[in-house]
Amino acid sequence: MPTPLTERAAEYVQVNNVPDVSNVVLRSSHPKAHSNTAFSVTANPDGSSIKSTDLGLPSQDSYAQIEQEYLSSLSVRKQEKALLNQHMFDLIWDVLHDPESCKVGTPQFRWWVRKMFALAHTYPDGPDGDLKPVVMHEDRPVVVREQIYDVLSYCHLLSNHSGRDRTTAVVREHYSWVPKELVAQFVKACPTCTFKRTGTVQLA
Repeated sequence: MPTPLTERAAEYVQVNNVPDVSNVVLRSSHPKAHSNTAFSVTANPDGSSIKSTDLGLPSQDSYAQIEQEYLSSLSVRKQEKALLNQHMFDLIWDVLHDPESCKVGTPQFRWWVRKMFALAHTYPDGPDGDLKPVVMHEDRPVVVREQIYDVLSYCHLLSNHSGRDRTTAVVREHYSWVPKELVAQFVKACPTCTFKRTGTVQLA
């Protein structure tokens, strides 16, 4: 069964006019899902067979462990803003939406929001649709913590499993607030990329 991007992740794709790959099968790396592994056979010039494999992407459980290890490696002071969860995103939205009268958080927090983020308006449904505001950082939409797995999966597929640097470039082309270290560890945990590097099928 294809695993579509969640609704909010799909909105990120739509806002940025990025090709929609939500119908791509995101295969689990869990052993019980190994029947979903896609194998194809081609031929060498001498006629012998080459078997290539697509073992899909890191599972959500695998990514959750990566994320937790990343946060644990940071100081307590940096952990709060390293990833923006939905609650933090909502506070940022409130400050930007009504900067004059908003009393959300401390003055220092509101100053940080105004320094780091901005509201931009776009037509996610096309020029005939409604103009909608989007929270931006460095001219790219901010990804909330709850959507990072979907965004990494999407961008890694878009890079055609091309490795850390290419996947990072795709992420940075379209999105903001996704730490490079998370991208690197996601690619390192990718079973398809592991197979490409080592020829070893490693199910987790």
